[in-house]
Amino acid sequence: MKLVRLGIFALIFALLFSISFKPAEAAEKSRTIYLYHKTPLYKSNSTASARIATLAPQTISVFSKYGDFYKVRTSKGRYWIHPSDFKDEYGRHRIYIATSLSLYTAQSSNSEKKAVIEPQYITVLAASKSWLKVESTKGTGWVNLAEKLKVAYLTIDDGPSKYTGQILDILKKKNAKATFFAIEPNIRAYKTNMIRVNREGHYIGLHSVSHNATKLYKGSSQNVAREMEITRKTLRSVVGVNHYLTRVPYGSKPYMTKSFRDWLVKYNFKMWDWTIDSNDWRYSTSQYTTIIRNVKSGVLAVEKQKEPIIILVHERPQTVKALPQIIDYLKARGYTLVTYNPSHHVVSNFWNDGRL
Repeated sequence: MKLVRLGIFALIFALLFSISFKPAEAAEKSRTIYLYHKTPLYKSNSTASARIATLAPQTISVFSKYGDFYKVRTSKGRYWIHPSDFKDEYGRHRIYIATSLSLYTAQSSNSEKKAVIEPQYITVLAASKSWLKVESTKGTGWVNLAEKLKVAYLTIDDGPSKYTGQILDILKKKNAKATFFAIEPNIRAYKTNMIRVNREGHYIGLHSVSHNATKLYKGSSQNVAREMEITRKTLRSVVGVNHYLTRVPYGSKPYMTKSFRDWLVKYNFKMWDWTIDSNDWRYSTSQYTTIIRNVKSGVLAVEKQKEPIIILVHERPQTVKALPQIIDYLKARGYTLVTYNPSHHVVSNFWNDGRL
């Protein structure tokens, strides 16, 4: 009888083991990359998502890729990384340049400056101290990792519109980049302009559906997050990008109290206000020089405060007229105009809410 019982127990154990056992994942197609530095591990393919842990330098298996994100297998499960420095499957050493850098013809800042490299992945061909010979979207040349460029963010609200093309022409001529905060119905109404903004290397943020203070800030504290989510989905459908940077209409103070901000965090959004207000909406086209003066005085004040230069303008005819001189002024003070970079988010909101 004991033998029968033992046989039954053995059979049950074998069945349970066979059910719970799963074949090794090695059979699944994968490739490996080497992480050179500590790398955050994210719950989803967004730096706005929760951080699970930090990975030490190691070789790691990659199973899928979405944009610049890699889904990897770790001892904690499958999560996402956004590696800043690795070798790809061809053994090429690639690093992510987090800030804009000058591209020189030779290993010297006295050599010819070919271009400015915006934040991007570059392939390293040679290295000497802080100097790297690289391949980039602007060609081959030398960059100095120790170089500290002064950057400014030109942010343009309320588009796209009939003025978007003129603004893009100016930016292209001046070799400047900007961040456009788009309103959802305008994205649908001016699809071609919105696609061009993205194609020419500018960043597109979210600026709500209604742009109406009553609809946004009265009633449910979810209202703002819901409108931004609708805008995000429309932008993804029209342009094919999945962006989480928001700017709330009329600025975050006093409207965005904690309950409103909590919902933005739950939706994984970030929120930018500004440090320099051009007040361009107040003036007619003939008063465009006042807009320029506002920006100039704002830059001087923010420089003393050592805050990021984030300039607010709108898609208006008076702004189109003022924009060339604004850009020239910033460049004369040594600034490079760059886009918002989600991989290296700068916290800048009126509430100093570090979550956003």
